[in-house]
Amino acid sequence: MGYATVARGELMAWQNVGRTREAQLRAVLAEHARDWHLVVKEYLDCLEAAERAGDLRATRYFAAKLVAAYSAIGFSDKAARYRELEVLATR
Repeated sequence: MGYATVARGELMAWQNVGRTREAQLRAVLAEHARDWHLVVKEYLDCLEAAERAGDLRATRYFAAKLVAAYSAIGFSDKAARYRELEVLATR
């Protein structure tokens, strides 16, 4: 079982770190194929898993990946929303 470090130093278990890693790999492959719909879907799944685990570093990472994906397809409003989440996760 994977673990995530929380701001207070506690460890919270990821529900299924293997499933999240598979989603990330599908997103990376979709990025190479420029299949932005799939990129967004997979990174959203990853972001939700990171948030459930309380993993701030992973939350920032996946929020940044969503910013890049939404920016690539011209959805600047959605990119801005995830940019805010990326910043909030650093606090």
